[in-house]
Amino acid sequence: MTTYTDLEELERTLLARVAAANDEAALEALRVEALGKQGSISALMKNLWAMSPDERKTFGAALNVLKNKVTEEIVTKKAAMAEAALDRQLQAEAVDVTLPPVRPRLGAIHPVSQVMEEMAAIFGEMGFAVEEGPDIETDFN
Repeated sequence: MTTYTDLEELERTLLARVAAANDEAALEALRVEALGKQGSISALMKNLWAMSPDERKTFGAALNVLKNKVTEEIVTKKAAMAEAALDRQLQAEAVDVTLPPVRPRLGAIHPVSQVMEEMAAIFGEMGFAVEEGPDIETDFN
């Protein structure tokens, strides 16, 4: 049977592990390990039925306090990690306004001309030679 000192030890352990977690994957693994279906807190809640009604009431309340405290710490830590990640991203994407602006390219190759150049390059790789000259003209055109 679990006692209140065991609950306090579990609380210290879980809160220390939350504080030591350094990424969201570790926090999620800890959340599942503590609060998941097979978690340590859930296992203690499943054992409440074996206690007397008075013990069940006080121990259940203590378990709920522990569960809420661990959940709150995990949510707080996740929010702090998300904020730190956003700060790092904003620092990395900062724009130096003292630099001259990047000039956009003016104009582009016409798609038909681009395809013609690509086809000439492909046929050139195959060993063909591409000759350019005047178009075939007849009396009609």
